[in-house]
Amino acid sequence: MFDRHLMHKRATRWISRLLLFAVVFSFIVLNNHLSWSLSPETKESSDRQELIKLVNHIEQVWKQDFTHYFQSDPRDIEDLQAPEIAQFLAQKEKETGQTPALLYIHPMPDNLELLLITPEENLTYHQVPEASRSNLVTIMNEFRSTVTNPRYLRTTRYKASAQQLYEWIISPIEAQLETEGIDTLLLCTGVGLRSVPFAALFDGEQFLVEKYSLVIIPAFNLMTVGTENTQKTQLLAMGASEFQDLEPLPAVALELELLRDGVVQGERAWESRAFFNEEFTLDNLQTQLQSQDFDIVHLATHAEFQPGQPQQSYIQFWDSQLTLDRIRQLPLDDPPLDLLVLSACRTAIGDPEAELGFAGLAFESGVQSAL
Repeated sequence: MFDRHLMHKRATRWISRLLLFAVVFSFIVLNNHLSWSLSPETKESSDRQELIKLVNHIEQVWKQDFTHYFQSDPRDIEDLQAPEIAQFLAQKEKETGQTPALLYIHPMPDNLELLLITPEENLTYHQVPEASRSNLVTIMNEFRSTVTNPRYLRTTRYKASAQQLYEWIISPIEAQLETEGIDTLLLCTGVGLRSVPFAALFDGEQFLVEKYSLVIIPAFNLMTVGTENTQKTQLLAMGASEFQDLEPLPAVALELELLRDGVVQGERAWESRAFFNEEFTLDNLQTQLQSQDFDIVHLATHAEFQPGQPQQSYIQFWDSQLTLDRIRQLPLDDPPLDLLVLSACRTAIGDPEAELGFAGLAFESGVQSAL
């Protein structure tokens, strides 16, 4: 009797445990099923938040790079996050009829990171493992050398490196660019890439500049954005062909003559003033800028972006040099110029500080863009 009772008790306990196990197992299965059902959306949301944080991090670091180099505080510019940047791009699309996208090109030791923001608020991330920093530097140096060395002027030697850079930087995002009808690329680049002539990247048939309008920016939140000008463009062209201590620039006279005429394909494209040699002084530039609102200032002269502090880089005038640490003294930002052009500048290739000076010219001068 005792044994039968004990056996019944043990059987009841075993059945209870089995039922408990079945309930727990069912709950686990159900929970996993729900997790699997929700994971794509949840993961997508999580990934998007991580990418937004990455964009913010890149913006902050690169902003600090430029403000530290120029030893100045950034102008009164609102910091936008990735979703707000997308909204800004969408607004510009409505205003201009162009469809812009922002591409962060972020070199890392083991790969190249690409982050694309479009007006449709798509935020896309790509890693390019083949483009490690060492591989990237090798190809970039080869590319810059072959497009700037006069010995290769009439050759196509540059095409191999130009095509490799296109494959690493543009090909991963090209399908999305075509799908969304992107025609303007804002390129925001990291250390070592800020002096790369992106316009000359080559897909095997066309150069990048033939496919997209290109804008090179130091960081999105360092951009100076002005209002759209509906009037005919006003251009101020200045330059010199002879210098006391520097090599002559014999083509400057013709360059300024063409700019002064302002004729493109038989139509007058802009109104202009031009000043040459002895009239190309810092005082005269300041006088002209104070007397009239110009959209473009074109300086055909020597400009050097050197390693070290901003005062070691300069723009050459007829009788003096303007170092980068003094460029804010020019009234270029009230209202902001659309474009500041330095048509004979040189940058120390591959030097991070020289690149900061070159890429940060628009930021420091307060103009919308610099070329």
